[in-house]
Amino acid sequence: QNDFQFLSVAPAAGTILYHTETILVCYSIEEPPMPYVDGFVLPIPIKKLNEYLDIATRAAEIWQEYGALAYWECVLDDADAMEARTFPSLLATSPEETVILAWAVFSDKAARNEANGKICTDPRVAELMDRDAPLFDLQRMAYGGFKTLVKK
Repeated sequence: QNDFQFLSVAPAAGTILYHTETILVCYSIEEPPMPYVDGFVLPIPIKKLNEYLDIATRAAEIWQEYGALAYWECVLDDADAMEARTFPSLLATSPEETVILAWAVFSDKAARNEANGKICTDPRVAELMDRDAPLFDLQRMAYGGFKTLVKK
């Protein structure tokens, strides 16, 4: 006779316990890790957007080769912040500049760290930027790694 009685759930561990007269069964239910996101914003001269598009397209291929699940590069279209600080004011852009908002999504922080280690040593990445004549001011770029707070 398989007459199981539900005993308890230990939410912190995600463990569900059942027992019969002869057997104690324990199932562990682990939630998959939430995606980890590297994000950045940077100012770029409007006249250099086409050149930046080429670099961003090649960067996307490299990042995805090393495990990025998604890679986005977006250019500012609407800076009306409705009582909030705008990206142009945050980055102190000139009228000749616009803003890029970009992010790469990884399965988790460990995958991101492993990918970034490989990305940083990939010679193709060094070829993307001309250190003597950079497309944008690296001192005004903001970057960070983000834990997912909500994913729907």
